[in-house]
Amino acid sequence: MGPLPSSLDLKKYVLIVQDHFSRLVVVIPLEDKADAKHQLRLWMIKFMNVTGIKIKCLRTANCSEFKNFILSSFLNEHGIIHETSIPYEHHQNGKVERTNRSILEMARTMLIESCLPKGLWPYAFRHAAWIFNRTLHSDDMLTPYELIAKKQPPFPPLRVFGARGYINDQLFRKNLSERAIVGYHLGEAPDSKGWLFWLLEEHPFLGVLSFVDTRNIFDDSMIKKVEEQDHMINLANIVYDPVTAAPINYHEALKSEEADDWRTAIKEELGSMDEQKVFEILDIRASLMEVPRESILSTKWVFTKKLKPLRFKARLVACGFRQIEGINFEETFAPTPTFTSLGLLFSLAVDKGWRVRTFDVKVAFLNSPIDKPVYVWPPQGMIFPAHYVLKLRKALYGTKQAARCWWLHLQFILRDIGFIVNQEDTSTYHLDSAVGQAMLWIHVDDGALTASSKELLESLSLKLDEALQIKWDENVNNLVGISITPLIDGFKFHQPDLINKLLDIDDSNITARSPLPVKCSLESQSHGVMDKEYLRRIGMLLYIAQGS
Repeated sequence: MGPLPSSLDLKKYVLIVQDHFSRLVVVIPLEDKADAKHQLRLWMIKFMNVTGIKIKCLRTANCSEFKNFILSSFLNEHGIIHETSIPYEHHQNGKVERTNRSILEMARTMLIESCLPKGLWPYAFRHAAWIFNRTLHSDDMLTPYELIAKKQPPFPPLRVFGARGYINDQLFRKNLSERAIVGYHLGEAPDSKGWLFWLLEEHPFLGVLSFVDTRNIFDDSMIKKVEEQDHMINLANIVYDPVTAAPINYHEALKSEEADDWRTAIKEELGSMDEQKVFEILDIRASLMEVPRESILSTKWVFTKKLKPLRFKARLVACGFRQIEGINFEETFAPTPTFTSLGLLFSLAVDKGWRVRTFDVKVAFLNSPIDKPVYVWPPQGMIFPAHYVLKLRKALYGTKQAARCWWLHLQFILRDIGFIVNQEDTSTYHLDSAVGQAMLWIHVDDGALTASSKELLESLSLKLDEALQIKWDENVNNLVGISITPLIDGFKFHQPDLINKLLDIDDSNITARSPLPVKCSLESQSHGVMDKEYLRRIGMLLYIAQGS
């Protein structure tokens, strides 16, 4: 299988061998396809020696990697029949083809879930095979390992691939030296009894007998706080921009019918990052002392298809949940505005007869310098050797401090223009000068600006354009998911998209010809609404009530 992205040890292909009787799977990473014949021959010798089972038949694809003098000589010497499938008729070797797919999907899922770099794919493949060999696949209630070894496998605690853990450091020499180092679990060590960990040090891979899984270290006093925050995030994310279904990852975007639109969106995002000088490229081999040993963050693409107007947006985000407080971030607080302040801005504009403009700051976070050194792996779509990383100069989306860095940077810009922050709502600003008055309201990268004169409005817009990339809308049609309709004597705020969405998920709006149910049951068949779903609906109702 391959070629795959070059691994940290320069592997690009993988050979998957499966025993037809037991389904036992072995994964062998390769630097080149030509190595397949040598590695397959070595594995067959080892298999027959360890298990005492003589291989009678080898079935492979009909390709030059398996049809050559070296492998043929070995098979003839040991009396092994060699069968090959007809070209492009993969079903003739269907069992191993299906296993290839299973192993690939497991490995891909583990890499995505762990946010580890794609260069560690050989370890994900090996760990997937390790799990596959200890899983039931047939009706005889025996795993592949048991069918071959004639015994149950040892069952060490199953560790999550990519789990972050602390490893006892045996090399410390001073009393106050650190007793543990941080690493990421890559599965069982191949040639010893223990676990294999990935470190960003002189010895990047380390085999250990035990470690402390940080997923099990948790402050019970924080449980309620985290749950409440999780609900708030879920409620906040459903309302600000009406969106439609979008690809969930890079590969799905490029395989969709709108692939050209997503490619354009990716190109625009990378172009904006290059223009903003978001990162600098470092060779990790030459910069080991500069790169923090704790982690280099992975990145992923987040795709959004917005309505009114139709826009395809691709946003590169960092897997910031791996950041460590005090190492690559400190404070994260950033305020959000209120609907009361937004209503005040439009009411003031109506009462005074001022003009209003809404705006959207392009790649807002990428304008703000980051406050701590943060390193990320290059994203999909950028071609770099496996040993290159990106050092962030600006606050990339997904980093824990990104919102705060943007808020502080925006405050600096607005104060330089002459705006003063509102003490009651720190996302609202006002300006009093000899030429007039103005008010600005902003939520992350969407905002509204009004001023006492057309000249002042133009002047402030120009100053903001000089500091940031801004898209202005003088028609004032939409803001943070709220549809705005200008009237003769004011503005109408309404949210038909959100209301229709709420009606779609709530079956209480279904009408019937009779007030009585067709089938009356005195016993409740409902299991109730899940807590999060209930809070989601309440959040939507509150947003509709406050923003309309």
